[in-house]
Amino acid sequence: MEVEELTVEDVKKAIRNLKNNKAAGTDGIHPELIKYGGNQLLNRMYELVRQIWEEERIPEEWKETIIVPIPKRGDRERRENYREM
Repeated sequence: MEVEELTVEDVKKAIRNLKNNKAAGTDGIHPELIKYGGNQLLNRMYELVRQIWEEERIPEEWKETIIVPIPKRGDRERRENYREM
């Protein structure tokens, strides 16, 4: 199956779709910093993602995840009193 080449517009759309007021990742970068980084950051992000796309190799740092359980009301000792992901 042939996959279309990645474009700057693809990266621009992905950045535009980032949600505001979310916590930073392990890199400490908040979505708003990426969204309002301007054309220079957009072009750098495009080059980075294009390189990853071509090499078909995801950086180890991108595989890290932080999960923070968010409790609802009730007994915090009970699993069902936490929000679903």
